[in-house]
Parts: sequence; structure tokens; C-alpha cells
Amino acid sequence: MAKKKELLSCRGVLWYLVFCGFAINYMLKINLNLTIVAMVVPRRNAVTITGTECAKDISGMRYSNSSLPVPSSLPQNKDDDTYEDRFAWNEHQQGLALGAYYWLHWLTQLPGGLLARRYGTKLVYGLGNFITAILGFLIPFMTYYHLYALICLRILQGLVSGVVWPSMHDMTAKWIPPNERSRFVSSYLGSSVGAAITYPLCAIVTSAFNWGAAFHVTSLLGVIWYCFWFFLVHDTPQQHPRISEEEKKYILENLADCVHEEETSIPWKAILTSGPVWITIIAQWGVTWCLFTLITQAPTYFNFIHGWNINTRMPSDAGHSLHDGWDGGERRHFRFHFGEHRRHGPKLRQRSPRFFRDDRNCQRIPLASGRWRFDDQ
Repeated sequence: MAKKKELLSCRGVLWYLVFCGFAINYMLKINLNLTIVAMVVPRRNAVTITGTECAKDISGMRYSNSSLPVPSSLPQNKDDDTYEDRFAWNEHQQGLALGAYYWLHWLTQLPGGLLARRYGTKLVYGLGNFITAILGFLIPFMTYYHLYALICLRILQGLVSGVVWPSMHDMTAKWIPPNERSRFVSSYLGSSVGAAITYPLCAIVTSAFNWGAAFHVTSLLGVIWYCFWFFLVHDTPQQHPRISEEEKKYILENLADCVHEEETSIPWKAILTSGPVWITIIAQWGVTWCLFTLITQAPTYFNFIHGWNINTRMPSDAGHSLHDGWDGGERRHFRFHFGEHRRHGPKLRQRSPRFFRDDRNCQRIPLASGRWRFDDQ
């Protein structure tokens, strides 16, 4: 009698859970980056929209005295606004809150791999995400208690989650044959998907409930993931109670010459004096600096400098948000200008808008500019 073919192999289950694990890891890492926009009191006059009162000709460029209507999607700092659930943090304090996660995050990168080798990736990788998620539930409480309490909590989150990435390499070596590893490591891209999901998810939750709910939702997803990880994943094929004999035999035969269980000494001197190692470190440091600076500061920058209301619109929809924001009496004079194409904004999606065009005064108005620039009339 022919054996029934499995719908999903244990390696397939592992791929999905690793993918979701890295997505959760990034969710818990960057959820504060966007949510902080709804946590702090907006600065007054963060976005200046009206033009100057005088007209100047500088190098053939003309500045008009026209006063332009303000899009309703931009922050309006009114005197009667109240921000009972927000904090009057300045830029330095916001920077401390945003950067605290990374201060000790690097310290557990190397121990993470060594811990996984000794105690197993199931424990190290799983607890790295689970403890970070549990601490995430405390963020709203700590934030209301004191800014420094939030900073200490984020430092602890970063320290714990630092073991996640290096610990996975040990499990990959024990579960995945060499000819399948290039496909399996695509599960590491869950981090990119997690980053892509976190911003719109936090924006929707914050807009629908409050900023504290964003941390509760992302942490809850982390706890749910850990439940699946705990019951479905095991450190080696030999320890897995539900793996088929056929799959176990295939894995062990292909890993026979790749995995060595005996202890070996680490050649620290050769590693630390290797030129290619240091070149790789410097390159990775530069890339990581740019990446995390961008994903950490971008939401605050676009909200307070460019005036995007990130909590009610997705960043990709910002152009339509600005277009739809003009009041009914004035919006008929404005339309998107797309190079050679001219149509009303919502109907044209081939290219992103570069500027508004005021058909009434024949003026070009660049998007996201600190001042309004006009062409010669």
C-alpha cells in the first residue's frame, strides 16, 4: 500500500515559522518608529504653507505674495487643541526613545550563536522573540510612568532580541541539506515583510484606537507566533516526533558530511586579523547605519517636516491625500502635473506627482518644500 504523501514537510513548516519569526522580530523592533508620531505633541509651525509677503527675483526665479490654501491633511496647530495622551518631548528626547533599542542590541549578536549551539535554536530564537513581545506589552505603562522608564525598557528589548538572527544559523545547518539552503534562507526575508506590514498596521490601529494599542497588537502577534513555534519546531530531525521516516532519512543522509557534533576551537586570532572580515564588517556597518537611520527617523520626518498625516493615510497614498485635502472652493484650480501627462490626480497612477500646478495663476508648486517656489509669469 502506497504511503500517503504529506501536504507540508517539516522543513516547509520550519520555513513558514522562521519567515514569520523574522517578521515579528522587525515588528517589535520598529513599531515605536511610527507610533511615536502619535505619542508626541506636534511642534507649532512645523509646516509653513503661505508664501512671503514680498516678491523677489533671484536668478530668474520669482517669489509671489500669493497666499495658498492649506491642505486639510497637514497638521493644524490650533490654540484650542488638546493632547492629553501625548508627551511634550523635544527632538533629543525622541531620539533617545527611538535609539535606545539599538544601544545594547549588538552585544548579544555573537553570544546568540554560541547560546544556540549549546541550548538549541528553538529555545534561543523562540525566547528572543517571546520575551521581546512580553516587554512590548509594558511600553504604554512605562511611557506614562517616565521617559527614562521607556528608554530602559527599549534597551532591554534590544538586548534580548539581539540573539534572534545569529541563533537561526545553527538550526539551518542541522535541518537543511546544502542543496536546499539557498532557498531556505529566503525565509530570512520575513524581516523585510515585517517592516512593510508594521507601518500601515500601526497607523491603522493607532487611528482606530490609540497609540498604546499598536504595541499591544504587535506584541500579541509575537505571543501567537511563539505558541506555534513552541509546539511545531524542534532543534534536530531526530528530536521531531512527527517527522516522517522518509524525510528524516533524506535530511540525515545529505547532512552526513556537513554537520559535526564534536567541539572545535574557534580561531579567534585568524578571524580578527583577516582583512576580508574587517571589510565585511565595515560594509555591513555602513549599510546598517543607513537602513536603521531611515526606518527610525522617516515617519517623524515626513510627519513633522513635510506634514504628512501618517496615522490616517499610508505614505504611498500621500499624494492623493494632499490632492483631496483642498477645500471645495479652491480644489478645482489645482491638479497633479505628471510631466507629459495631465489628468486629474486620482485617475492617473503611472508616475508619482512632482508638483501641483495652479491653473488659475499658472504657477508650479513643488511638493514637500520648505517654501513655495513659482515660475516666471
